[in-house]
Amino acid sequence: MKGSKGITPVIAIILLMMITIAMVGFTYVWMKRVFSSAANSTSSSLNEQQKAMGQKVTIIKASNSTGSITIRNSGTYSIDTNKLAVFVNGATVSCSWDKNTISPGDVTTCSTTCPSGDEVDVNAPGGTDTATCE
Repeated sequence: MKGSKGITPVIAIILLMMITIAMVGFTYVWMKRVFSSAANSTSSSLNEQQKAMGQKVTIIKASNSTGSITIRNSGTYSIDTNKLAVFVNGATVSCSWDKNTISPGDVTTCSTTCPSGDEVDVNAPGGTDTATCE
């Protein structure tokens, strides 16, 4: 057809290749951002879980006569005492702790009532320890 105007096949192929390359580049940048965001989120979540699992307590003594529960931080991270929960026979009891933060290996005492023979549980982010009040 004489006189019809249009683009030549060579120019059409070049345009299609440029569009394809641009789409691949856009997809690469987008996927890189998505995977980077997912990796950062996963890493911070794992760090928080590791810290929580490293906050463990061991009950050294639960005494009715002194009205106290003595615990040791047997984990690898410091524990804020406001993250600890104390239960006597399954009921929550209020505790007045000696320290606000318990370093790994440190011991602290909670002033509370604990009738002899009752079961005492201390819950920390990394686990629970149980003892019988003496």
